[in-house]
Amino acid sequence: MTIRRPQKPTPPFPYDTEEMLFDGGQDGIRLAGTLTIPAGEGPFLAALLITGSGRHDRDQTVFGHKPFLVWSDFLARRGIATLRVDDRGIGGSAGCASDATTADFAKDAKAGFAHLRAHKKIDSNRVGLLGQSEGALIASMVAAHEPNVSFVIMLGGIGIPGAQLLLEQKRLIELSEGVPSELVHASNERMEHLFEIVMQAKGAASASVALKVEWMRLAKEDGEELHDIPPEVAAIASPWMRWFLAHDPRPNLSLIRCPVLAITGGNDLQTPASSNLSEIKQALRGHADATIREVGGLNHLLQTSESGRIGEYQEIEETISPIALKIVGDWLAAMDGPRH
Repeated sequence: MTIRRPQKPTPPFPYDTEEMLFDGGQDGIRLAGTLTIPAGEGPFLAALLITGSGRHDRDQTVFGHKPFLVWSDFLARRGIATLRVDDRGIGGSAGCASDATTADFAKDAKAGFAHLRAHKKIDSNRVGLLGQSEGALIASMVAAHEPNVSFVIMLGGIGIPGAQLLLEQKRLIELSEGVPSELVHASNERMEHLFEIVMQAKGAASASVALKVEWMRLAKEDGEELHDIPPEVAAIASPWMRWFLAHDPRPNLSLIRCPVLAITGGNDLQTPASSNLSEIKQALRGHADATIREVGGLNHLLQTSESGRIGEYQEIEETISPIALKIVGDWLAAMDGPRH
């Protein structure tokens, strides 16, 4: 069955593209990406696009959609350049992401930002970051300590500590799938306990051992005889997860001085607007140029949705809501950005 994706860009294109290779945030890692350059002489306003959690290609291909390809096409037609990059170990990028954390990916983003600023057709004083989900978290981490970032756009951004986010996400997704509330509550209590086990461990090896011992003990209490820990449970002790569980995004958010646009869908079950946008807004209190928007009816991918269930992502033909595209496009068009 052919899946329709009507927003997928098709030629001819009124802009140019350029393949790029640059050194990432770790020795020996070469990252590959595509620079999309509007028609004209420039220099252009530009954005580095930063993918969310998981292993993604430069288009952030997910459920048959290519959101970053759609963003790059949309923004180029409005005179804005973009650089989108394959994650470590994906597509044209070298390296391996298995032992990497969000902090490592932030180093890669910082390297991509510097490479984008150095391009002859890019206005080095007007380069910002656009991130989706974990990519929005990474954007805030980079912008907090990089004074040359001209703007930050957070799509489905994170404003609460990682452990709190994952527990809330788990609860909402299970409820949306029809799991009885008492089972959801019990499951969340157990998961919170396991999160605490790995967060308290002094290193990755001890976290894995402690997690396995506790999981086996809990299974025995439930009358189950297990010989090994399920892979999805073992992943709780991974370097990425242990870093993410303990991270609080609010200190970095409070350090950002450039303009910020944060958009979250009202149907977002992965980074719920009610908890995340309120904390982002609080962290940016007193900020001279921060726009916080909850858009009703949009899910975590900013698609027009009925419920926000993950199962809808692939079923929905739309890749990004025209409302979300317009909000970002208009905000960037109205933003002069810092000039030196």
